[in-house]
Amino acid sequence: MIFDENNQKIEVSKGETFGIKLPSHPGTGFTWQLKGEPDSSYVKLIKQEYRELGDEQLDIPGMDYFEFEALKKGKTAITLWYIRLWKKDNDTNPDIRTEVYEIVIN
Repeated sequence: MIFDENNQKIEVSKGETFGIKLPSHPGTGFTWQLKGEPDSSYVKLIKQEYRELGDEQLDIPGMDYFEFEALKKGKTAITLWYIRLWKKDNDTNPDIRTEVYEIVIN
């Protein structure tokens, strides 16, 4: 299953893999990154990649994809933020977007 910014609560089964995709515009210098590490006893990051869409009409050149594996039953959270990696003010910049996903593993 792949979720997006409209799915703030994600329910999956133990052992299942799931993804989060978010629109990205790396040409502006911004990219989605994990903000902190998710609890590794509950979820494991399998891969992170950028996929180009090239949809100029929607002004969304691509998507950042994060794929995770659900390791054990319980609840945790994954926080992603849309930052410029080289900037030092990401924590205090009010223009930085942040998405928090509640993960429920059954």
